[in-house]
Amino acid sequence: MANIFFPKAKVCADSFHVLKHLTDDFRKIRLRLARNTEDHTLKYLLVKFRSIFDHNKNIDNEPRYNKRLNRYVNLRDIRDIVFNAFEELRAAYELKEYYIRLNAETTLEEAPKVIDEAIEYFE
Repeated sequence: MANIFFPKAKVCADSFHVLKHLTDDFRKIRLRLARNTEDHTLKYLLVKFRSIFDHNKNIDNEPRYNKRLNRYVNLRDIRDIVFNAFEELRAAYELKEYYIRLNAETTLEEAPKVIDEAIEYFE
């Protein structure tokens, strides 16, 4: 429809909406994995500790005893357990974090080259 009514318009995406899309998709993957796993411990970790996937979250906290895991763990340990169980979730997380770094660190001069690399990375 845009091509018919606005043939000279250029398609663009702003970083806020791209990041929102990536974050929403990551959440959908996490919730799908929680619904579909038969491992109650993994389901518990995916739901209870969802904040471990937040950007810039300090996950190197002091280990605390977790009754479900029957051992002392910090948030990084929990994230590692989840990532080891669900490679798809790790990949989605890495893509989200890659995009955040790309926006924070790329200069205007680097942008044309970096965008091509990013497209390949996401493919």
